Amino acid sequence: ARLLEATLAPESGVEWIREIDPASKAELSTFHTQEYLGLVERSSSGTRPVFLDTGDTPAFPGCWEASGRVASATVRAVALTRERDAPVFQPSGGLHHAHPDRASGFCIFNDVALAVRRGLDGGDRVAYLDIDAHHGDGVMYGFFDSGRVLDIDFHQDGRTLFPGTGFPNETGQGDGEGFKVNLPLPPGAGDEALVPLFRRVVPPLVREF
Repeated sequence: ARLLEATLAPESGVEWIREIDPASKAELSTFHTQEYLGLVERSSSGTRPVFLDTGDTPAFPGCWEASGRVASATVRAVALTRERDAPVFQPSGGLHHAHPDRASGFCIFNDVALAVRRGLDGGDRVAYLDIDAHHGDGVMYGFFDSGRVLDIDFHQDGRTLFPGTGFPNETGQGDGEGFKVNLPLPPGAGDEALVPLFRRVVPPLVREF
């Protein structure tokens, strides 16, 4: 919170982009199925409460537009990193549990996967690092067979936390074999466990990639 407040200060030099249009259906369909997009669109205009998964991701009036803005902002952030030699921060993003055909874990559209898709345009490769306590299952399985996406994920052991995935033996398949790196940590692990592992694993993997 202190870091975010500091960026709001006039002297911070941070440029804020406050107006983002929702992602189009065509943009969303680069990762999500048409059937699922139709469900979200219909649910967004309804008045009765419905769930977009088995019970933890509710639809709400306007969820199509709200979730579409999050997705659009993350994709825009990736574009900005190509245009400028400066870091870009998207505070509402990181909805890494959504799958192509379903919501999950409060995530309706997988903005991360959509941004990865955009990053792959033109033949580029993408190295994705996830340090959320929850494993980014939607991203990993979405690119499980791709050797163009290096997915390194630090998270709490899936035996103790949702979504119950992200084990070391989940390394990808086909062309993606070896490009999915899961580093589960025990509950309560902090910087003393994460930082040395990060320094030992991440730089050499990214350099080799």
